[in-house]
Parts: sequence; C-alpha cells; structure tokens
Amino acid sequence: GFVDGNLTPSLNDTYSLGTSDLRWKDLWLGDSSIYLGDYIIDQNGDNFRIRNATSTIMFFNKSANELVFNTDTRTTGFSQGDSPLKLLEGVQFFNQEKVKGFSIYHAHETEEWRNVSDIFNASIVFELDKKDNPYGMDWLIWDKITQRPPLVVNFGEEGRATTFDRSLRVGKSNSPVDENFTLCTTLACNSSDVSDLEVEGSVWAGRNITANYFIGDGSSLTGINSDRIISPDTLKNLMITNNTLIYNDGTTDRAVFNLVVSKIISPNGLNIIKAHDSYTQILFNDYIRLNINAGTSYLRSNDGKNRVEIKGASVALKYDSQNRVWIDNVYTEVMNPGRTGGIDIRNSAIKITLNDINRFKADDSETKILSMDGTFYARVSDTQFNIWDGSRNRIDINSVSNIGTSPDGSKKIKINNTGAYYNDVEIGTGGGGYSDKITSPNELKNLTLTNSDLIYYDGTRDRIDVTAVHSKFFSPDGDYTLLDDSQYLYNDGTRNRLEINANGGMLASQNGAHSLIVDNTGVFADGSEIVTASDVNIA
Repeated sequence: GFVDGNLTPSLNDTYSLGTSDLRWKDLWLGDSSIYLGDYIIDQNGDNFRIRNATSTIMFFNKSANELVFNTDTRTTGFSQGDSPLKLLEGVQFFNQEKVKGFSIYHAHETEEWRNVSDIFNASIVFELDKKDNPYGMDWLIWDKITQRPPLVVNFGEEGRATTFDRSLRVGKSNSPVDENFTLCTTLACNSSDVSDLEVEGSVWAGRNITANYFIGDGSSLTGINSDRIISPDTLKNLMITNNTLIYNDGTTDRAVFNLVVSKIISPNGLNIIKAHDSYTQILFNDYIRLNINAGTSYLRSNDGKNRVEIKGASVALKYDSQNRVWIDNVYTEVMNPGRTGGIDIRNSAIKITLNDINRFKADDSETKILSMDGTFYARVSDTQFNIWDGSRNRIDINSVSNIGTSPDGSKKIKINNTGAYYNDVEIGTGGGGYSDKITSPNELKNLTLTNSDLIYYDGTRDRIDVTAVHSKFFSPDGDYTLLDDSQYLYNDGTRNRLEINANGGMLASQNGAHSLIVDNTGVFADGSEIVTASDVNIA
C-alpha cells in the first residue's frame, strides 16, 4: 500500500523499523538526509556526505572517485588520537591484476616499537610480506632493481632511526629541500630534542640548517646558500664568508676573524683582545690597556697616565705621564714625583740627586757626599780623604799628613810622621820634649796629641778624634763622620745616615724608616729590589 503523508511515531526515540531478526531488504531514498543522533548522512551533488549540523566530516565524490576527510590536522599537526583515519588492523593494496603489493598493518597486540614516541606505538607500518632482511631492520620501501631499501625504519637496533638510502626532498618536485624538515623525539619538537641526522654524502639546503652542533670538519656541508649557522633559539649565530668569521650571541659580536684582524669580545662589548699582523691589543672598558707591536709594548692604567713602556733598547715606568723609572743600555734612573731628584746608575758611576743638586756620587775615582746646597762635601778616594767648605779643604788626610784648616784659612794644623805643626811651626818645648796638649788663650779649646790619639776639643765636645783605628770628625751639634780601614760612615747623632764598606753602600732617611742599599747584587729600596745587577751591570 501507499502512505500519503509523513510516517511519525507516537513517542520520541522509542520504536524501531525492523529487528535484528526481521530486517527490511532495501531502503530507497531520494537525495535528502538521514539523521542519526547528532550526525547527518546526505547527498549533495556528486558528494555522499557524513556531516554534523555545522560542517562536513567526510564525503565520497563519485566523479573524482575519491574519499575525502575534512580536517585541519594537516596544518595543525598530529596529537594522540587526532588522526582523521584510524585503521584498527590493516589495509592491503592490489594492482590492476588483483595481485597484492603493499600492506598497512597495526602493531601486533601490545608490542611497542623501540626508540619511537608512544604516539606511534599503534601507527601504521609499510612492509613487504617478508620482514627479515640482511640489514636486521623493518623496511618501508624495497627497491627491486638495486636490491636495497631506500627508506628503512629501524625498531630493533639501539641508536638508529629512519634511514634514507637515496635523496630526501621536501617541497617542490625536482628541487632540494624547500620546506621544513625536522627530526624530533617529542611532539613538542623543541630545542631539547636530541634526534640525529646522519649523512654519509652531502647535505644540500636552500635555506637555513639549524642544529645543536655539527660533528666532523664540515667538509660535507656543501651547497648551503646561507652564510650563517643559527642556534636552536635563533638568537645566536655564526656567520662565515670567504673573508670573515663572526660569532654573535644575539646582542654583541663576541668573536671576529677576518683578513685584517682577530678579535675576542666580552658580553658587554667593551673588553676586547685584538690581534693584528703588526700589533696585539687588550682593551678594557673600550680603552687600550695593553699594546704590543714591533716598536713598543706598553701596559697602561685605567686613565692612561701610568704605564710600563718597553722598547727594543729601553724600559720606562711612567706615572702621571712622566718617567719615574728609566732603564736602557747606558743607565738606570729612578726619579722622585717632582723629577727634581733621583738615583742615576751607570756602568762607571752612581749618582743621587735631590732638588736638582747632586748629593751623592760614586765612580771609579772617588766617593763624594754633598750638603743640601752643594757647598760642603766629604770626599774619599783611594789616596785621600778631605772635607771641603766651598772655599778650601777644612780636613785633608792622605798618606803623608793630616791637615786641619780654620774657616778663613789663616790657621792650620798639620800632623805627619815627623811631628805636629801649627802654621808650619813645629809644636813642642824648648827642651826638645813635646807637649801632649795645646790650649786656646781662653783655655776653652784644646788640641791633645798622644802616641795613640789626636783630639781636638772645642769647649763643649770633641770635634776631631784620630786614632790608629779610625779618623772621626764631629759637627758642633754632635754629628760625625768616621773613616777607618774597612768603612766610611756619616752619623747624624741618632743613626747612621750613610755607610760605605766592602759589601756596598747604604743611605737612610732622617727617621730611619726608609733606606737605599747598593751592593754587588742590585739596588734595594726599603728591602725591596728595584734594580738587579744584570740591569745595571754592577757585578
């Protein structure tokens, strides 16, 4: 019979059309829709569709003879369970003669492939009927002509991944890699992944190659158009051209090598080690602190005023841009801050200057110490000792006689091996005996002469004391100069200020806090060596 109208049940989602045992043979419908819960099956033109209320899920197009799954998975990537096509067991592929070629199989039961992310444990595996092969691997593709697997997936050997026996091209046909090709161990595919790409031949790329590191000398990396190797975070890069190698840390060039110069640079870019064919420099805070070239090498302070400067024939220590120490093959000089005094040491002489006046001098002929204004001096040579007051010798001692002269030169006492003389008149008694003392008219001063001593007393203290052991001369306030067979010294009444003996010479400051010693090993200031014997050729 016929139904003229809609066939509607009396209750919603309660009654069925047929049963599991009593079924309808055929169901003939137009191109309208079948509604199954939230899904709709319909025909739209040449397309047989399965859809929901808002979008098409899949459709079969009879003109194109193709089954299409509508999904954005191709652009967003796979995650667990997101694949639009899920094959629970397998799919077999046949040729036109109905002969099976390749198959798609599910991983057997609960088996998990080694070294593969969990998402692939139930994924498809392309294979031939025979899985065993001489490589001990599971292959995806077998080349019957070369009898080699150009694409192999290794699930059995530790440390191996997919292997390509031929070229791998991603992108446009008949072109090198033109799209991204990434090896990852996780879906996140971030910089912490450690998958390797092993290539026996060459790697060709039309764009950047990014890797945590390269193993080998890089000779196989050919055809790379880019001149940079970029870090995984894309912040750091190493740029290589025919003439330049530059490493940049994302902010600053840290290393630069070219045909002119090599530079290593600190993170802030202010501290640099620079090597040139003609010089080497170290810069701190963008200021040259060390410079070495063929002519001069120097080390500078922060402000550049103080420096050590070394040339082929000299060394200079400069403080506040002025030489404070100078050493060359002629002399060694140490200057005071005002450059009005210093020590000058040469092969033939030592000279000490203060306030531009020579205060001490020692050479092959004599040793001399002078007063502050240079008027008075005491002089010692191999044959003579004398004290000069600016006009005349006041004391003159030699191998023949000892002579003392008054300030105006009018009076003179001379002692030699024959006797004692006052203004060339022998001092003695009319009876041929000799007195041991001559007294001044006011009886305050006297000169005493014995077989062992010659002493002059000025009424307050001894001014001259000459014995078989030494000769000693006193100033009015008690300073004295002593000369014996082994030494010469000057004492200011408190301490020795000058000593000269067979071991060397010593100068001391007024308070005794500072000293300068010169001996056969070098020159020492306050116990610290400032010049060695080899520097000044003292030895």
